[in-house]
Amino acid sequence: MEAIVLTPLHYIYLIGVIVVLATMIGRKDTVLPCIIFTFIMGYVAHGDIIRGLQACYNAWLFSGIEFFGIIATIAAIVAMSKSMADMGADYLMMNPIAKMMKTPDAAFFILGIAMMIITWFIWPSPAVALIGGIMTPIAVRIGLPPIGSAITMNIFGHGVAFSMDFIIQGAPGVTGAAAGIEPGLIVEKALPIFVTVSVVAVILSYVFL
Repeated sequence: MEAIVLTPLHYIYLIGVIVVLATMIGRKDTVLPCIIFTFIMGYVAHGDIIRGLQACYNAWLFSGIEFFGIIATIAAIVAMSKSMADMGADYLMMNPIAKMMKTPDAAFFILGIAMMIITWFIWPSPAVALIGGIMTPIAVRIGLPPIGSAITMNIFGHGVAFSMDFIIQGAPGVTGAAAGIEPGLIVEKALPIFVTVSVVAVILSYVFL
């Protein structure tokens, strides 16, 4: 087997990832660090400032091609969710589920499962807008802490449902496009990992609450 030789580009990329993660932890915008490190990698690879700038442009172009479908999907879903809210259909959909929340324990799981199911079809951010304004006040009123409502919606929505994005396949599609793998195959092969992480996260968040 041929040995893999690490080049300066690998180390620059690693440093860039660490800087971006630190920026995210600090709750700052990650666009500028990404642009800077993309330029540095382009410059180091070609030894030319112009080629470094071209690397930034090509990166923007590639990301736009890869993500435009996802952006358009989210925009359409948000527009439909807003239309449902204007007609009052969101209240009609969520109110029967909200009435099932009688205790804080039930509110934790019912709110989370509702978030998970809706996220599978319309993604997390629109799902938060759709059910958060209706079900969260009821959950808080019966004793679930406000932070508990936020935790359960994020664990089940952005965590469980988004990791197992087997319907829209937006998140696996991004990973699959970069690796040349079918999105459905990623979901299938990684399912044991998704299930394990999801179960642990849900149990721990419930116990801590």
